[in-house]
Amino acid sequence: MESSSDGKGKSRLQGRKRGRSADRARERIANTQFDNEPAAIDHLLDLLNDLDPKARYRAVTALGRMRAVQAVPKLMDMLDDPVPQVAQVCIQALGMIGDTQAIPALIPLIVHPELGMFALNSLRKLGYEPNENPAPQLDTFFGASRPQEPVRNGMNGNNNHYGRSQNANNHNHNSRSRQPTPEENEMDWLITSLRSDDPVERARAAKALGKRGDWRATEPLIRALHESKYDPDQEDPLDQLGDPAVEPLIESLQDADASVRVLAVMALAKIGDGRAAEPLVAALKDSDELVQMAVWTALVDMGKPAVEPLISALRDNNPDVQRSAALALGELGDDLAVESLIEVLTDLDYRARSAAAKALGQIGDYRGVQALTIALRDKDVTVRRRAATALGDIGDPRAIEALVWAMDDQDHIVGHSSIIALHNIMRKQVDRSMERLINDLYQANMKVRASAIVALGSLGDKRALQPLIETLSDPSTEPKLQSLIIESMRKLRQGPDAS
Repeated sequence: MESSSDGKGKSRLQGRKRGRSADRARERIANTQFDNEPAAIDHLLDLLNDLDPKARYRAVTALGRMRAVQAVPKLMDMLDDPVPQVAQVCIQALGMIGDTQAIPALIPLIVHPELGMFALNSLRKLGYEPNENPAPQLDTFFGASRPQEPVRNGMNGNNNHYGRSQNANNHNHNSRSRQPTPEENEMDWLITSLRSDDPVERARAAKALGKRGDWRATEPLIRALHESKYDPDQEDPLDQLGDPAVEPLIESLQDADASVRVLAVMALAKIGDGRAAEPLVAALKDSDELVQMAVWTALVDMGKPAVEPLISALRDNNPDVQRSAALALGELGDDLAVESLIEVLTDLDYRARSAAAKALGQIGDYRGVQALTIALRDKDVTVRRRAATALGDIGDPRAIEALVWAMDDQDHIVGHSSIIALHNIMRKQVDRSMERLINDLYQANMKVRASAIVALGSLGDKRALQPLIETLSDPSTEPKLQSLIIESMRKLRQGPDAS
């Protein structure tokens, strides 16, 4: 026996490899299509005694698909399997095989809280229809008690896991109470399956719950996702719940567990229902930073429904909420927020003022120019930097004088931001000029066209070459204009950046 840690690690690795090889071998046997070959059925019958519940599950599935009548006695014995999913597939296999000797074993399961629905379905396949429909008595997930936990690792030491006689007595005792419908039974079974150790079973249950659109699935799905029992690469089942899940998800924003709150925020963002906008804005005050970040992203993703609640949040007494709201409004780019953001530029908290300046630049509305030029003299350097950048983003020439003054700011970054802003304004002005001159090339008035041709040649911008060439190629262009175009093109090609 090796004493080194390397030796132990190698031994464990080899053990895992052997385990995986055995799993693959069992899976190949259980998933192979056979023509009722006696040897194949013998292999599958042996697998019914395997300690691995997955192997038993696959073997039962294969025997049911093969309609193997010789497996019926063993399948009847396995109705007390300690793993609910194995017992379920045994019931289904007995229905598929179609041997009526299974009827007496299935009848007591009609009242079982987890298996009753499957027992009823298989009994009907076998030609047996109960006089009444004694659907199993269940408390729902949100009732006084919860469904029984599925067994972990397929072992619990109790061979009578389902306690059929006890359930039958309870059913007789409560026979006059309202019986849940088969749909309710299926709902509760799916919720129970979310706590299964089998990832395939969990994924199927989550997908089915999402498609049902039942609000009762909201909390268990959140819990299952929080416990990392659902594959994150799969489609998020919370999104699929849609509108019915909005109110339960909003309630989950108050959960004591921050991870649950994050999952609720993400789901609300993907559903995109406007009812969640105000509760999400209120959640900007959450004590957990990860929740705050998730809320901010959710509000931006939500779009238009979030604008007015965010504008209201600009008047909040909490500077962090004001800042987050301003930055979100900037990302949304809705000019409805401009006036409110201008008011925030006079707020006492520099973080709120800085965020408002950035948001006004992102929205790009000319109404913010005057307030931003005043902000270039703000006592806080961050506000001055953001104001200079925002004025460059808006591109209004009215800001030129203030930006020239700000070039000499004692903070070098403010000065550099002002220079960049001036360059952006001039570039945007040139772009607007070019666009207008190019449009004038196609005017009906010959004098307007001639003036535009001369101006384009004088500006020296090579972007004018292609429109001038197109105009020159037009057969309807007058000879006098053709001469002007040739002269302007010559100037452009002889410019300092001519290629």
